[in-house]
Amino acid sequence: EMRRYGYDPGFAGATIAAGGTLGILIPPSVPMVIYGILTETDIGKLFAAGVLPGILLMLLYMSAVHYTALTAPAKTGQVAQAGWGERFAAIKGVLPVLGLFVFVFGGLYVGIFTPTESAGISSEATSWPSSGTRLITMIESR
Repeated sequence: EMRRYGYDPGFAGATIAAGGTLGILIPPSVPMVIYGILTETDIGKLFAAGVLPGILLMLLYMSAVHYTALTAPAKTGQVAQAGWGERFAAIKGVLPVLGLFVFVFGGLYVGIFTPTESAGISSEATSWPSSGTRLITMIESR
């Protein structure tokens, strides 16, 4: 996608690689779950501890990309600016996922359910909006 919009290949690879490192910090993080199991640490507290550093790193990465876009615009390609209507429409599409995130990790952190139960709850809860919007269809058995 970035190639299609004319981004410099080195810049595109660097931003994807840097963003990929956030997956270790921002929940749900498999390395955090493994660490919590091995050290018998509360996984909910580990997830809560990873949110603030993850958000801080995300803001720093965004600042670095913005600075690069201002100082070396040839590296960032040409993409049309989205209007406010498009931005709000995009946010509206993310609200169910954000609600699920808050519900699952809030329940995990408060102690309503365990990490295993939260996995089951999130798995079941994701099937509701998916089936309601027909993004996922059931396979007919014969």
